[in-house]
Amino acid sequence: MFAQRVFVVSMQQIDVAANVRAELARRRITQTEVAQRLGVTRQNVAQRLNGTVDFRVGELISIANMLDITIGDLVGGVKASA
Repeated sequence: MFAQRVFVVSMQQIDVAANVRAELARRRITQTEVAQRLGVTRQNVAQRLNGTVDFRVGELISIANMLDITIGDLVGGVKASA
């Protein structure tokens, strides 16, 4: 039998992922370029951009630096959950 995986994705993950995707698209930066900068695989980046896996704070900082924007620009309007 195959185990079925269930992914729970929060709206916060989606918002951050959407913001990152939008900023990368504006600058025409590929997932491969981001992966090289972060030291992860392109698949790891894809999972984060799809909201399947949360970005780590350090990754968001690296991406913000790469894009010459603030981390606030990437998480803009996302409220921390309790």
